[in-house]
Parts: sequence; structure tokens; C-alpha cells
Amino acid sequence: VWIAGGMAKGARFDELVEHTRDRLRGAVLIGTDRELVAEALRRHAPDVPFVEVVGGEDGLMDRVVEAARSMARAGDTVLLAPACASFDQFRDYGARGDAFAEAVRRLGAGR
Repeated sequence: VWIAGGMAKGARFDELVEHTRDRLRGAVLIGTDRELVAEALRRHAPDVPFVEVVGGEDGLMDRVVEAARSMARAGDTVLLAPACASFDQFRDYGARGDAFAEAVRRLGAGR
């Protein structure tokens, strides 16, 4: 399950989606330019389900990780590979990664 999005800063996603579509169980899209990723998925991977999670830094990753968990099956990888800058939602990319890791830990602790 791919977690992607943020500020695209001119990036295009068509080729990336074309090359990875057969390995995607689903996608969780975040950030200002999440619709650009959604459009690429619609064009090149129409059978791959995706959800869009909206919000800022506070609590966002908990919702993102929960959405990814609901798509994933046993043995799947959930990959935070945004392909975008983080500044629309987080202080920097490190804060985004830390928020992801903490959300995964919280989800695991809740089981």
C-alpha cells in the first residue's frame, strides 16, 4: 500500500504509476497535490483503490496509517514514499517520517 502526496513541485506521476501498478494493493493520498497522484492512478491503474486523507500535521498520520492498514493484507508492505515535498502539511520531511513511525507504533500498541 503506497502512501503518496504532498506538494508535487512540478513532479509528474504517470510513469511512476505505470511502472508500479502491478505491485499496488492500494494507495493513501495526502497533501495539496494528492489529486495529481489520483489522476495518474485513474489513468494508469484504474483497478487500484485509493483514498484521500485531508488535514494538517496533527493526527493526520494516524488516519493515514489506519487507512493503509484497512487496505493491506497479511504480508503486504505499507510504504511511505510520497514523491512530493512535505511542507504543505509538516515542518519538514523528517517530521513527516517521524509522524508515520509514531502512528505505526501507536497502531501496533493498540492491538
